[in-house]
Amino acid sequence: MNTGSCLCGKVTYQIKGALGDVRYCYCETCRKASGSAFSANAKIPQQHFTLLRGWESLSRYESRPGKYRYFCSCCGSPIYVTVREEPDLVRVRLGGLNFEPETAITAHMWVDEKPLWHVIHDDPPQYPDVYDGSLD
Repeated sequence: MNTGSCLCGKVTYQIKGALGDVRYCYCETCRKASGSAFSANAKIPQQHFTLLRGWESLSRYESRPGKYRYFCSCCGSPIYVTVREEPDLVRVRLGGLNFEPETAITAHMWVDEKPLWHVIHDDPPQYPDVYDGSLD
């Protein structure tokens, strides 16, 4: 069973099936939400994501109209994101996975907002702003 959790373990979830394309996002809001140079995430069908426990510990923040970031209210770990324009998808934050996904990064997006102290050292395409989805 492919599972994930927050740092304190109060929020746990299950993912059925394979992850979608892995993307690193360097936009300012993802950097601030992750506390790092980028957020690593993958889109999956909403029906493949099941919260096993921790609804009472899950908080939600609307970072822009229609974009909701879900995180553990106890430890602050980012769990997933939903976007109004794509109601059937969940963007899972890969740092919480309890398994090694069988996928590789496919794109860097919002690299125009990447911090100068971070250098990209791999080959996937780099998009200056929002990823256009051509690899979906």
